[in-house]
Parts: sequence; C-alpha cells; structure tokens
Amino acid sequence: MIGNSFSTLRAGLFVVSVVLLFLFHNKLSGQKEEYVIAPNGLKVRDAPSLAGKVIALLPFGERVQVVKKDINHIDTLYSIKNNGNYYSCINGVEYFGRGDMFIIGSWVKISTGNKTGYVVDNYLFERQPATKDLETIYFDKNNTSWELQFNPKQYNWYALRKEQEGVKLVRSYPDFISQCSEYSGQVITPIYDKMDASIGLIGTKKSLLERVIEDPMIDANLTREANTGRFIKVSGPELTSDTQLVDSCWVYEFIAAPAEELILLEFSAGATTPIKVKFIGDIDSDGERDYIIWSNTIYDLFEMSLYLSLDRKDGIYIKSAHSRLDFD
Repeated sequence: MIGNSFSTLRAGLFVVSVVLLFLFHNKLSGQKEEYVIAPNGLKVRDAPSLAGKVIALLPFGERVQVVKKDINHIDTLYSIKNNGNYYSCINGVEYFGRGDMFIIGSWVKISTGNKTGYVVDNYLFERQPATKDLETIYFDKNNTSWELQFNPKQYNWYALRKEQEGVKLVRSYPDFISQCSEYSGQVITPIYDKMDASIGLIGTKKSLLERVIEDPMIDANLTREANTGRFIKVSGPELTSDTQLVDSCWVYEFIAAPAEELILLEFSAGATTPIKVKFIGDIDSDGERDYIIWSNTIYDLFEMSLYLSLDRKDGIYIKSAHSRLDFD
C-alpha cells in the first residue's frame, strides 16, 4: 500500500515538474499562447511574406504558440474605402492619414501541432474567442473591444451610415483585427468600408432590409443641452458599485421634444444616467422607432446601446446590444 502511494506521488510530481518546465521554457524563450480570430481561417506561410507558400489554414479559435515576434517584416494586406481621417496602431507602430485606410500586418513565427510557419499578427489575439449565441451585436464606429465573444462569420452585418441621400442601412462585410491601444493594451477593432460616414455596425442572425431610413434623427439635434430631449429616471435602485446589483436595472423615460413623445428604456446594472440619444429611426423595418443611446458607466467608460422595437417587453425597450468605447 505504501509502495503504491509512493509511486503515485512520484508520478504526480513528475507531471507537475514537466508542466512547470514547459511553462518556464516558454517564458524564457518569449513564447506566448494566442488565438486565431480570422473568421474564415488564418493562412500559415513558409516565409514571412504574402509571397510565401501557404502550408496550412488554421480555423477560428485555434490556439497557437507565438515563437518569434521581432521579425521586422510588414506587409500591406488590403485597404478599405474611407474618405475621412484614420488612425491605426499595429504591433506598436502608428499609422495615420486621410483617405483610404491601409491595413498593415506584422509577421510572426508560430507553431501549432506539427506545423511551424508565419502569420500576420492582426489575426491573433491573447484571449480565446468565445462563441456566444448572441441574437444582435452592435459596434459604434469608435468601438474597440477587450474580447471577441462570437464568431463574426455566423452573422449578417449591416452598416448604418450617413450619405448624401440620407441615413442608409447597407450590407457590410467587416473584418475584425487585433490592434494595440496605448491605455487598454491589445484590443479588437472592426474594420469596414466607409467607416468615416458610419453611425454604427450591426450584426444579426436575421436579415434586415437595406434602404434609406425614413425621417431619421441624429444626435446633433437631440442633446439635453439643446432642450430637445430629456431623460427622467422612473424606477430602479440608486447608483452603486455594489456587485450584488448585477441583475438590477434602471428604467428611464425619454421625452422627445417638441412632440413630447414618451419612450421607456431599460438600462442594465453598471450604467449611470444616459447622456444623449445618438440615433432614432426604424432600423428593423417594423414601422416602429429604434434607438441608439449614449450613456456612461460607473467605471468611467462610455457605452453605446442599441434598442430595437422588436425586442420590447411590456412596452419597455430592452437593450438589444451594446458596445463600450475606448477614446485613446
């Protein structure tokens, strides 16, 4: 009995020693685990160049070991149509200008399974992407995220943007890339055509009707300071950072002047009073108004929330999706 116990203990210590040695070796060698965030898979090449031969295609969510980062070789992967100013920060290098936005990738050496090769680091992220089954996703054009909770390939994407003929809802095909942020570290950013004219980006399991939105209202005319709209809290606990209020919510009246239209909106725990309405218009083409509301949170972050009329419960607009903004 004692001999068996000793053998089991020795085997356990051996396994622990191997794991610790592996982790210690990775730390000394600078290796780091990261995950593939390219929805259609990430090409592994035999050289750090777009001219390199493709030797493997890694699926979304695949874990890899980054063997070497300081290759000092970058490539322009593609550009998006953009008429305004843009700013990007890739692997610690800043790129900015006006006009089309060039997406630049920095090459890293990775290993996975029995394969070793090179990929661009735009499509690697330090946290494993989740595959939550969300009905609706919303990104403001200034939005970055500390995680990717879904597989973008599983959604239909639409951009809500300002054009000469009005505010249009158009089909979009965004890319999601990792970038560095001075204050927030590594973040994920959606990239798509005409971001400069965008109000927001919506991902949904449903199909939306592409069209010019009738009689839209945009934030410039809806600020509280202009007395064209105001929020009044009608129910919910007082603001607190107490974690026990995670499941609490606040209901606010939004009174839109001059029509004095009354709308009830529910804000989940963590949000303070809403700041202003960014957009009003029929996004889901059900004949009812939908809202994009800008609020701040107890953690001094800004949150942009999408309220679709189809998601109302007992006459109250329930948050369909939200994005938190990073303005660094």
